[in-house]
Amino acid sequence: MLVRAYAKINLTLAVSPPEPPTAPKAGWHRIASWFHAIDVWDEVQIVRVDGPARVNVTFDASVPGAAVDWPMEKDLGYRAVKALEARMGRELPVHVQVRKRIPAGGGLGGGSSNAAAVLRGVNQLLGLGVPHADLVSIGRTLGSDVEFFLDEVALDEPPRPAFVQGFGDLVERVARLRDEMTLLLTGCVCPTPHVYAKFDQLKSTIFAEGPARRAMEESIAEGRVKKELLFNQLTSAACEVNPALNKAMHASARRCGPVLLSGSGGTAFTLNTPTEPIPGITAVRTRLV
Repeated sequence: MLVRAYAKINLTLAVSPPEPPTAPKAGWHRIASWFHAIDVWDEVQIVRVDGPARVNVTFDASVPGAAVDWPMEKDLGYRAVKALEARMGRELPVHVQVRKRIPAGGGLGGGSSNAAAVLRGVNQLLGLGVPHADLVSIGRTLGSDVEFFLDEVALDEPPRPAFVQGFGDLVERVARLRDEMTLLLTGCVCPTPHVYAKFDQLKSTIFAEGPARRAMEESIAEGRVKKELLFNQLTSAACEVNPALNKAMHASARRCGPVLLSGSGGTAFTLNTPTEPIPGITAVRTRLV
């Protein structure tokens, strides 16, 4: 079985101040974000085998300089297999081979998408019969973005776009758009915990939930992304965590106009086409799907 694990971008991303110390999820941040899948994906090959589960991860040659530099026990695809084994109470006889085209740690949701593809694919291939609601519950233990990718569509289809709220657990599916765009692979590493810690230090008191929804609703009504309404409240924090990202985004903006960050970075995107090559940045044309 071959499953496409699609990347996503955050067309809008509003982030709340941290939950107070007395809250059940003290220190966590609520979000309001317009998620949309894009035409970039990892290939997840799932095969029934004789013996215990194995997971291998490699990068495609199209991702220059990329390497699997994390321990396998931290890989979300591997953890998805182990979570399913815990749910079933037995080892699962599968080999999962992930061939990555989505840059790791870039704010494109590659790890979360891999986890969702493994959960759905293994469940179907082995006929485990785990209900979708249970897969969602498992996904929530793996990462806050996994639920977005666990859409009830055919395995060969990208997840439907959604307005995601709360702690990633409120997923409201919306209509697809088809705009073309350019991914800007900056190569800048912005660890998500560091970005949120810096966001807290900046002491933002504005949670732009309303503008995030308005940008989505007006874009869907017009059938195209209204790029002037897009924003990401983590941009300043990410650029302070990694000043090289700030330089990369400014260099990109000089050549292709407004540039936005996806997630906590460090991949940026623009709905324009760069007028010339951007030094140190790989530009990849793609589209919403």
